Amino acid sequence: MGLNTFRVLRGFNAFGGGIRAEPVLTYDPFEARMPGRLYEFPTNVRYEA
Repeated sequence: MGLNTFRVLRGFNAFGGGIRAEPVLTYDPFEARMPGRLYEFPTNVRYEA
């Protein structure tokens, strides 16, 4: 899930930011690079300014 925003003001000043959350565990069978194993991506929250 993610939410981003970006604004340009009348004086051409700009700012933006966002938040991204991955609240559930995700498994990737290709990242482990070993047959029968899974790489587990942890839950996380990231803020961007």
